[in-house]
Amino acid sequence: MMKIKKVVAEHNGLTEERAPEIWDIFEKSGGYAFNKSHAVAYTLISYQAMWLKTYYPAEFFAAAISILGEDKHQDLVNDAADYGISILPPDINISSFRMEIRDIDGRPALYAPFSSIKGCSETGSKAIVDARNKVGGSFSNKEQFMEVVNKRSCNTRVVESLDAVGAFANIEADQLPAMDESRRKSQAELMGSLVIEAVKTSREFVMDEKTNANINLLMNRIADEEGLKNELVRPRTGRKPKFMIILDGASKGDVKSGYFMESGYNEFKAILTNAGFLVGDLYITGVMKKAKNDGEKSYAKEDVSKFTEYMKTEIELAKPTYILAAGSLAASLFNNKSKPSDLVGRKEYFAVMDATVFYAFNPNILYFRPEEDEKLIKVVEDVANAVNG
Repeated sequence: MMKIKKVVAEHNGLTEERAPEIWDIFEKSGGYAFNKSHAVAYTLISYQAMWLKTYYPAEFFAAAISILGEDKHQDLVNDAADYGISILPPDINISSFRMEIRDIDGRPALYAPFSSIKGCSETGSKAIVDARNKVGGSFSNKEQFMEVVNKRSCNTRVVESLDAVGAFANIEADQLPAMDESRRKSQAELMGSLVIEAVKTSREFVMDEKTNANINLLMNRIADEEGLKNELVRPRTGRKPKFMIILDGASKGDVKSGYFMESGYNEFKAILTNAGFLVGDLYITGVMKKAKNDGEKSYAKEDVSKFTEYMKTEIELAKPTYILAAGSLAASLFNNKSKPSDLVGRKEYFAVMDATVFYAFNPNILYFRPEEDEKLIKVVEDVANAVNG
């Protein structure tokens, strides 16, 4: 108020009553003007980005994939595919420190940098490029590569990884092409989020008597250790399951029936049915095998920690080939680095399990936000394409 009086004193005709009103206008305008300037800046950036994407799509996707984090890669790779642009594994005679753009049969392709391979550092990438320059810009064969590359910077493990993803395929006549399906498992394991195709497993999801018995023993153990008795919700196991669905937790309806998704979940069940899945095709379970207590908004951290370990044991016993992690607790079983919301629509291959995990949101969200069903439909269709090959 002292400042206002000073303004009144210095400006004839401005009353002390009017000064605060004008000050309020200044404050409101300042807040609006700040947001407006940001809006203009982001609009300009958006326009420039869309111009690049329209007229130079290969360059746009090369830059976007390089700049943005791994959690954005699969969406970008999918988007690039819609533009007819392929993301290829590193090629020993083409790749470098960055995405390299080439035309293949009249269509643009992006060769991933050497550093996209797990274990290959910037130092290793430099060693490969330096060795290539020494021999005139391209290697004749793998033997020549091994003769000139600095083996301290590009060690045996890195070379084996490059070989596995097909980096030497174009200079070794006896090798399968880099994009041969048999390489997909290695590419998914070593290149992570740049690979969007689900890995075709070489084994089946088998639920025989022994596996069922072991899972029942685990459920009985959980019931005893947690004092749940009749309140434990057990997995709903199909006769010949094709994939495992992991929910976050159990509903009151699940507790009443004793099994996951025995009742309710009508929207989710319809999506599964429309994708061609029958009850016998599904193994349905959840991280939290009990319902929340009355008045609880979320499960206690201690309970989540215990039931997470139980769920990991269940996965080890069941040995699923494909997993649909439907919810934040389910997603955190496999990936606790990315936000669950950022994982939705993504998939990851885990060599230790020899299984592919598809990420989705909690299907109960559809009860409150039915407009979200398109996202869940897309994920389930992705699972169906992988399962049915």
